[in-house]
Amino acid sequence: MILENISVLGPNGEVIEAKELSRKRKRIDISKLSSGKYIIKIMKKGGTLVKQLIKK
Repeated sequence: MILENISVLGPNGEVIEAKELSRKRKRIDISKLSSGKYIIKIMKKGGTLVKQLIKK
């Protein structure tokens, strides 16, 4: 899977962090986020994947 863009959204849908991903860099740092629920949105060629993230 070739990743192109990843976004972290807050509970109200606001974009908290967004990054374009390269072949070498396929991670996003969430260590500064407060505890709570977030939405991770991964956009790639051919579609978008949306997942829920719960940070403790």
